Amino acid sequence: MQISRLHFATIICAVTIAAGTTYAQPGRVDSDHYVAVGNCKLHYRTGGTGPYLLMLHGFTLSSEQWLEYFDDFSSDYTVIAFDLPGHGKSDRHDGAFSYEHWAELILQALERLDVHAVFGMGHSAGAITLLYMADKKPQLFKGLVLVAGSPVMSTAGRDMLLYDSFEKADAPMQTYYMGIHFGDTTKIKEIFSDVRFMASQVPTLGDHPPIMERLKQFTAPVFMVWGDRDPYFPMEITTTLYKTFPNAQLWVIPFQGHAPVWETFGADAATTERFAESVRRFLSASNSQYK
Repeated sequence: MQISRLHFATIICAVTIAAGTTYAQPGRVDSDHYVAVGNCKLHYRTGGTGPYLLMLHGFTLSSEQWLEYFDDFSSDYTVIAFDLPGHGKSDRHDGAFSYEHWAELILQALERLDVHAVFGMGHSAGAITLLYMADKKPQLFKGLVLVAGSPVMSTAGRDMLLYDSFEKADAPMQTYYMGIHFGDTTKIKEIFSDVRFMASQVPTLGDHPPIMERLKQFTAPVFMVWGDRDPYFPMEITTTLYKTFPNAQLWVIPFQGHAPVWETFGADAATTERFAESVRRFLSASNSQYK
């Protein structure tokens, strides 16, 4: 049995998830850690050994998104995987949503945790948050892994998100949301409210937000991973972002949409294996520059 379509906002353009899919066990990475920043408490999972690897999930999800990969990285890196504000077990911050605010909260959290140098890896909204963090504090990052996330979105993608809601999801998808957000329907509705607000504000193809110009000065290595059929961030946007960075690599995965490297969301095992190995090589090569 398969769910015909994952409905959550920043994840999918027509991919499938197998019913009863089980994540890899978190192994060395444990959960239920909290840090207070601003007016909210952020939940994070951590574990492993070595340089810090910050992992941020996509809109509507939680740090559970990265469970498939914790074991691949925790043997060589100290993983810190946050639930973004208002997601999972993290509190929602006051006021209107903005990536700038999310970036500031995560930066404050890292400061509280006495973390002053990291690799960052994020998907969709998590990748965009990393870019706003890098804009604010570029010296923090030894390298970035960006999976399907840009400050500029397609008009078609924006329009899809403007009308998305929890109520429009089918029953299996609603069950999924209830699981990762622990049955908190108020939190889930607030997440979708933030998604729609974001979509009403996001720059679209043809716009040139100031952050894109500033990112030209970001010199740390960047590894971009994209599906060639991503409806939110299509290839024209992808290549523009790629050309922005002075030191970037781009891997385009054919026949994949907005979640190209998760078996849970429709990727094949060979792709997820290659993703883990490619990221390990990228992190190792980038880390050697700082020794």
